[in-house]
Amino acid sequence: MNKTQVTEPVPQIYTDIVSLLRILMVNSWLIVLMAAVLGAAAFFISDRLTPTYLAETSVIVSPTLRPPDDNTLLYSIDVLNPNIVGTYVQILNSRVLKQQALEALAATYDQALLEEAEVEIRPIQNSTVIVVSVQAAKAELSADLANKIAQLAVENPTVRAFERSFPMTILDPAVVPDEPIAPQKRLNLVIGVAAGLGLGIAAAFLLDIFVKSNRRKSLQ
Repeated sequence: MNKTQVTEPVPQIYTDIVSLLRILMVNSWLIVLMAAVLGAAAFFISDRLTPTYLAETSVIVSPTLRPPDDNTLLYSIDVLNPNIVGTYVQILNSRVLKQQALEALAATYDQALLEEAEVEIRPIQNSTVIVVSVQAAKAELSADLANKIAQLAVENPTVRAFERSFPMTILDPAVVPDEPIAPQKRLNLVIGVAAGLGLGIAAAFLLDIFVKSNRRKSLQ
């Protein structure tokens, strides 16, 4: 007696995966092309954007005690954080101080570059350190402007008035940055390629749907 072999049906999920892989393989040229085009476009645009450099100068405010006394030290530190540091931050962030710094560098740098430079003053939390950050289109300018603002702040008459009790000194002068912080060419290239892959895959499925639709119409 012959036994009839029963062929198990192929699971639907398997056929779906095979179908998806087939679509991707057949249209792999389109996916690669989209990734290459968008990656190249992202790199091309990034390469032509104006670079931005960041340099930072840090200053520190510390109490000077005469005569030395532990209780006075604790009081000085307690008063220093909320009041003196805040005052120094305002001085560093003042429009007049920035204008003085720009005028001091006017003979060295183009006026347009000076005006486009962005200055940020931020105190470091739980410390008496204040950071002067400058972003500019020229590496040397970012460092020179940060250092000049810090220098003018230390020499400011208001700061001089507090000098005996709470002197502010430059802790770390800014150095000329080697690389710009923007644009990030490699990151933009990766994003462009990833976006191209996504669009390429979407285009591959749309193309497959279009081809199948035309085949059905031709068979009717």
